Amino acid sequence: MDSLLFTLIKDKNWDEALIHIQSFIKENKNNIQQILKERHEANLNSFELAVCLKAPQELLEEMIRIDKSLPTSHDPFGLTALHIGCLNGATLNAVKLILQDHPHLASQLDDDNKSPLHHAVEHACTSASGDGDFYIDVLQALCLAAPDMVHIRDKSGVTPIDFVQDCKAEVDVDSILFQKLDIVYKVLSVTSIYLYRTNKQRWERQNVTLQKVLQILQEK
Repeated sequence: MDSLLFTLIKDKNWDEALIHIQSFIKENKNNIQQILKERHEANLNSFELAVCLKAPQELLEEMIRIDKSLPTSHDPFGLTALHIGCLNGATLNAVKLILQDHPHLASQLDDDNKSPLHHAVEHACTSASGDGDFYIDVLQALCLAAPDMVHIRDKSGVTPIDFVQDCKAEVDVDSILFQKLDIVYKVLSVTSIYLYRTNKQRWERQNVTLQKVLQILQEK
């Protein structure tokens, strides 16, 4: 099948990629969806690669217009474009575009039991060592879409909050990196506090005992 589209996206040749898609629609309507889903390097399809490489919104929207199932498809490891994108620093606009029609994807877990928030936190902690943005806007968007994910444990038993705390433990508390990681932690902890308060109100209405609350929290 045609791999030119994947190559154009890999080279960040956005204008040519869009032209190629549009010309393909005219000439090979029946094959364009298959081409978009074709998997190449690292088991990525063209849409997932475009999300990872911060493609323009127009290109992502055109791909979804052609095949609305692209955001919900997953690779052999259970990763959706949202998982893969968050791990690789996808833009806030791309994340919002995917969640716009598929908000449930913020709660979807891959084969390692990781949510998009797990992957976004990993990227945030990695990018915090640089001088630029360290992904706070995306973390906030994911926490808003699926706040429960802050407490979800992956196959290793690690929550997104645990991951940040582990990273903080490895750096000097007086460093700028520690301060950045602490901001990441606070975004997650605010969400965790919100969940606790929401649950607390529900527990109080149901007359749940303190012992039961502690049991529930231990099971998180």
